[in-house]
Amino acid sequence: MSDYREAFDVDAMLLMVVKEAREVALLLPVAHEMSEMQSPAFSPPEPEVQVSDGIQWSPADPTANTAVCPNRLEVRRQLIKSEALLVHLCKSLGAARKGLVSAMDSWEGPEVKKDVGVAQVNCQSSGLM
Repeated sequence: MSDYREAFDVDAMLLMVVKEAREVALLLPVAHEMSEMQSPAFSPPEPEVQVSDGIQWSPADPTANTAVCPNRLEVRRQLIKSEALLVHLCKSLGAARKGLVSAMDSWEGPEVKKDVGVAQVNCQSSGLM
């Protein structure tokens, strides 16, 4: 992508990033709730009925069943991954911006006031700052 005007639609990419980040953000609260509950699709094995002193009882453990629910565990795994990717996205975009600003300020030379560099002037004129 050496010539971004031909190979890279910045506006379309920005819209896609915002759309996907928003969609993930909207899913997070529900995923947090689901990650703490047993899936209705999960059927733990039926516990054996035990007889002790003439009393029948079942060693069913709903807490353990929830803990080992594979559907719940997958939601939790994807939730952790999604949150980490959102953090990584923010850090990566911040690093990209800082790198570009630094390179553009260096390009301008030391005599140009650093608080009105090329990157800042361009951002202000396009309404991004």
